Amino acid sequence: MRSALRTAIWPAAFALALLLTFAVAGRAQEKPALNISSQTSLPVGSAKVVVLLPLEENRPPSMLPVHAGVSIMVMGEFADWATSWRQPERNPLLAERSGPYTGLLYKTGTYRKLGLTAGLVTASYAVAWRYPRHRKLIGWLGVAVGYTALCVALSNILRNPYYR
Repeated sequence: MRSALRTAIWPAAFALALLLTFAVAGRAQEKPALNISSQTSLPVGSAKVVVLLPLEENRPPSMLPVHAGVSIMVMGEFADWATSWRQPERNPLLAERSGPYTGLLYKTGTYRKLGLTAGLVTASYAVAWRYPRHRKLIGWLGVAVGYTALCVALSNILRNPYYR
């Protein structure tokens, strides 16, 4: 029961984040306003043309941390799935409940793990798109989830006699 509760926390947290993303009023990404103080004069013939340049601080943050976090998260989840395939599964939400693979990670668990990972990726990108200032935090959360899954995969390798 306790491991099922632990597994249910992440989807619930990201579902709440996804709900808050679209519940808050406002536009997704507003275009940065041009700052008057960043102007440059260009001589064109006998007239001067004033060009307004956007300041570097007005640009939205890069999506690179989000891409990196999501990549590490997907890799960690894949490693966990690959080392758990057809092995005894402690998480009752991922273990087969009947048939020849009862208690093992097989099709049902694979679909649920795939759905969980897809939900985490979707929520990460949705929150990052809605709140550009929090992209680094979302990237680091993805890294944390990915490394946690990678540690679970390493634990599977160390504890399972199949890999010895």
